[in-house]
Formats: sequence, C-alpha cells, structure tokens
Amino acid sequence: MAALLTAEEERDYGSRAPSTWHHLKHSSDDMCTRMKDHYASRGSLDHLKWLHAFCDDNCTTRAMDGAATNGHLQVVQWLHCSRREGCTTAAMDGAACNGHLNVVKWLFENRSEGCTAGALVTAASEGHLEVFRFLHANFDKIRSKPENEVAIRAEIQARVRAEEKTRIREEEERLRAEEEQRIRAEEKEKIRAEEQAKVWAEEQEGFIAGEEVRVRAAIREEEEAWARERIRAEIRAEVKDRMRAEIRIELMEE
Repeated sequence: MAALLTAEEERDYGSRAPSTWHHLKHSSDDMCTRMKDHYASRGSLDHLKWLHAFCDDNCTTRAMDGAATNGHLQVVQWLHCSRREGCTTAAMDGAACNGHLNVVKWLFENRSEGCTAGALVTAASEGHLEVFRFLHANFDKIRSKPENEVAIRAEIQARVRAEEKTRIREEEERLRAEEEQRIRAEEKEKIRAEEQAKVWAEEQEGFIAGEEVRVRAAIREEEEAWARERIRAEIRAEVKDRMRAEIRIELMEE
C-alpha cells in the first residue's frame, strides 16, 4: 500500500493527537482524509474517533484495508459499523499476508469484498498455514465477486490518483527544500561578505585613526622643535645685545 503521508507529515503529525493539529491543517491537501486512513492503518482508534466526531471529511477504503492488513480488528469493526466507505479485496489479502486469521475470518463473515488468489499465495509463502487452510477451504465463497470488479477498478483509479498526489507533494517538498537550501547558501555567502566588509572597514578605520594619531604627534613634535629653536634664537639675540652693551660700557670707562 502506498504511503498515506509524506515523510515530513509522518514526522510532524503521524503520532500526534488530532486535537493538536486539526485547526491548522483542516482542508489542506486532503490532510484529514489521509489522516483518518493513517490512524486506521496504525490502529489509533481513539484518534480516528476524534476525527470522526469533529471533522466531516471522509476516509477512503484504505482505512479498513490498512487496519485489516495490520491486524487491527477493533478498528475494522468500528469502521464497518460507523463508516460507509467499506474496503476492497486488499483488506483480506493484507490480513492473510500478515497472518491475521481473526481478521480474515471476521471479513469472511461480515464483508462481501472477498480476496484474490494472491491471498492464498502470500499466506503460504509467509508460512501462515492456518490462514492458508481457511482460505483454501472457503475460497469459492470468499474470492472477489464480479459485482465488485467495478468498485475495485474505481478504487484502483482512486489509489493511483492518491499516489500521484502524494508523489507531487513529495516532489514539491523536495523542490522547496532544495530552494530553501539554495537561498540559505546565498544568504550565508551574502552575510559572510557583509561581515568581511565590516571587518575590513573597521580595520581601515583603525588604520586611519592610528595614522591620524601618528601624524598629529609628528606635527606636534615639529611645532615644538620649531618653538624651541625660536626661543633659543630670541634668547641668543637678547644675550648678544646685552653683552654688546656691557662691552661698550666697559670700553668707554677705559
């Protein structure tokens, strides 16, 4: 049986109670219908009953087919009494393949879909001899009836369409994941370039600031040297003038 949920849906919702996600996913990609089939196949009768009570979306024959295949007799019985979708020959075929004799007998007594010859083959090949003996003894009564062929063909078509929908959803999820990965890589590269530019700008600012300090210090040192030289020149001139005056006085006194 084809997967009812995508890998992402299985991870996020497969084991959760419907009350935690129904308000978010109702009417989204047949989610409720697929989850009803999923819960039935998993034997999650309480979850299935909750959706039955609070969601009007139908399930499909895959619900009972899956429940029977996996041996969940209580779910099969509840679907038989509470829902009208019924099942296909896949129900008894699946139950026989997995050795669920109690389910095979119940379907034989309560449902008219019957099984295919493949049920005997798989029961025998899997070593479920009691199931094989029961099917062999009653095969003329339980093999699929001609009146079910139209319903079976319709179910096959519905399954093909459902599988195609699932394939398309998985392809969309794959493309979305690839696109997200590509965008993430681009944004990562862009952010890395921005950060490198910031670092370079900070380094440049630091270099400029350091160069400015160095230039200021050089100018200050040059100005201080010029000031010292000017003061020395003024002192020399003043001393020279004073000494010349003193010498003239001394010469005049002689």
